[in-house]
Amino acid sequence: MAVATKVASSVTETPRPSANWHLVLARDGTVLAATDAASASWVGMPLAECPDAPEDVKQAARTLLGMAYESPPPLMMDVPLESVQKVLHVTVVEAVPIRRKPTDLRALLHSSLEALGRQAKDRDVTLNVVVDDCLPPFVSLDADKVGWVMSALVGNALRYVRSGSRFMPGGSIVVRATYHATVPEVALEVQDDGPGIADDKLPILFTAGPDRARVGLGLVMVRDIVAAHAGHLEVDSDATAFGPGTSIRLTLPVW
Repeated sequence: MAVATKVASSVTETPRPSANWHLVLARDGTVLAATDAASASWVGMPLAECPDAPEDVKQAARTLLGMAYESPPPLMMDVPLESVQKVLHVTVVEAVPIRRKPTDLRALLHSSLEALGRQAKDRDVTLNVVVDDCLPPFVSLDADKVGWVMSALVGNALRYVRSGSRFMPGGSIVVRATYHATVPEVALEVQDDGPGIADDKLPILFTAGPDRARVGLGLVMVRDIVAAHAGHLEVDSDATAFGPGTSIRLTLPVW
């Protein structure tokens, strides 16, 4: 393969939620998050004990929970619900309770990345934060957990981009926040120009185990926090010598 040949890779960790009902369950069956038509009153309760949960919802959850110890989390499936003529998208994750509240995302990004901005400056690395003009003043998400996710991803990128020297400027990291009002959802992206991730490493990037590339700060926890928000992850990376680096994009519904 010629050096200049581009090899671009992509992996989607969690499918986009397309259902009218969305539930995130802990492995013991406790409801961690409920969006769309699923009742928010179920959060914190075992689904089996929710009196207003349709039986086919409970059955779908039992089926998936029965598989939870046979496959690595998060486990997901879509199930037609005849009782309510809807579709259930159910996810099983480790116990990551989500406490949504109206959040100023601009302020959250500033506060969570402030210390990393100083580290980037010390290394002559450019760190830019670009926020969509149409982003609402407040969006509904778990501010503490999303702030941690963004600092973990940027901190991980900072480990791999080139530090500056008297002969060459350092690398760059760009954080983007965009808003899609029709869904509605927020997309947060961390893009760096460091060395890309090898094709065979992408599928295991967010899984537990010693054989992982660019492990960084708790990428398994990043995966579970995104899943608990009923969100999804996408990774694009180019591991060639002249590739543009790596981009990690997470999309979060903000009902």
